[in-house]
This record gives sequence, structure tokens and C-alpha cells, in this order.
Amino acid sequence: MRVLDAQKALCLSHYFMNEQASILQQDDFIAIGDWQGYGAERVAALLVMDQHDRLLLQFRDCFTHIAHPGRWSMFGGHVEGSEDLRETCGREINEELGIDLDLKSLTPFAKYVSDPPKLVDQIYVFTTRERIQVSQISLGEGAGFGVFTPMQLKTLDIPRSVRPVIEHFISEHMSS
Repeated sequence: MRVLDAQKALCLSHYFMNEQASILQQDDFIAIGDWQGYGAERVAALLVMDQHDRLLLQFRDCFTHIAHPGRWSMFGGHVEGSEDLRETCGREINEELGIDLDLKSLTPFAKYVSDPPKLVDQIYVFTTRERIQVSQISLGEGAGFGVFTPMQLKTLDIPRSVRPVIEHFISEHMSS
């Protein structure tokens, strides 16, 4: 029998706790669309409102190598290393908006599979009760951002797989 030293045991314990937390988190998300748990990689995204209860969205860069260039979508990004979904969401919001969110405020909301032809990813969407102050945004990624009422959202060019998630958010969190 091999005995692990304390440091290795602690690392393994942390790893298994993170894996368990990730599995439990994934089960807390509502599946929207054709969800079978498939996809190339995991992505964490955020649906958040500003201080005037408008939904904050990212206008995607117009680079051909990214998914949905030149369209409106959520802020977020791919899981890196041993991050869990909440950590990824917090890191991405900090990188993309320059805002530090309390990770405990992030609530699992929905999961969906992104549209081809780019990589097909598993997208896990969080919400938060925190409100973003538009004046505090320091855009770090994307071509821009906007804040929208439910009526305005109907007219935006939003990817096919993202629109049902936003519509569900509107029905749960915004008045029309």
C-alpha cells in the first residue's frame, strides 16, 4: 500500500471536491434546446442587468475565427485548467468588463449547446442579483456592449442557440 504525503493528499482532495462541485453545478442548470451533454469544451457565460434593469450583452468582434462574429451574445468564455464554472464566469467577467463579481452571487440558470459550424461547446449560463453599473465597465474584449429592454432585444441579431436562453431569462427576470 502506498502512503501519500500530506501535500499530495490535499491536492487530490481539492481535485475531487472541485470535480464533485462541477458535476453538481451542471445538474443545477436548466437544459434549453437539444441538450445531450455533448460539446467540444465547457463555457461559462453570464446574463446580468444594469442598474436600470436592462440586459447587458456583448457585441462580438468581427473576427472570422470566433463563434458568431458581429452579433450580440453573452459575456463569458472557456473553462481553463482546473477552474470550476463559477470561477470561469468570474474570471471572464473581470477580463471582459473589468468588474469583480462575488462568485457566491452567481446562480446557475441554463445550459445549451452552441451552434455549428464553429466548435460546438457546452454553454453554462449564470445569473446574478448584482447589477452592473454601466459607468464602471472597462471593456476588455469584444467590439462593444449594449444594454437592452425586452422590446429592444427582439430586434437584435442574436445567434439561434442563444435567443431561447435570453427569452427564458426575460420571462423569469424582466418585465416586457
